Amino acid sequence: MKARPTDLIAASILLAFAIAWSVIVYQTIPATADAIGPRDFPLLLGIILIVLSALYLLNALRSGQAAEGMDEETAENDPEYKDGGKFAIAIFLLIILYGFLIERTGFLLATPIVIILTLAGLLRIRNPMLILALAVGITLGCWVVFNKALGIYMPPGSWISLV
Repeated sequence: MKARPTDLIAASILLAFAIAWSVIVYQTIPATADAIGPRDFPLLLGIILIVLSALYLLNALRSGQAAEGMDEETAENDPEYKDGGKFAIAIFLLIILYGFLIERTGFLLATPIVIILTLAGLLRIRNPMLILALAVGITLGCWVVFNKALGIYMPPGSWISLV
């Protein structure tokens, strides 16, 4: 059995996108004399995506070589193989929900809601204290670091605004 075609396709698409992104950022955003300019952050994201997608591609190729002895029936009964698509769709829907909520309720309400849904719904964590601590901790930690320490704008909501 070879590497899963979906892994190879996804890794290849991500790698091509990352390379195109980095080239476009480098060509269209001018460099500045400052130590950190407007080009640096998008270019850094592109480079990180190049590295991660290349690792994903190598891992997909390596796992395909290691799984050559596995028969088709065993591979299809693997729960990770069967539930991977559902998990990816659920994450995609959570990202869409987060985009909707952050516009309506703002960062301080949308973030813990999505974190709670992710931990309880997707990851099946059942400890309510852990879920609450992570939701509040991540939200407040991001808000303090980005809004207070770095002065980065955190969106208020159009329906409710806590900021």
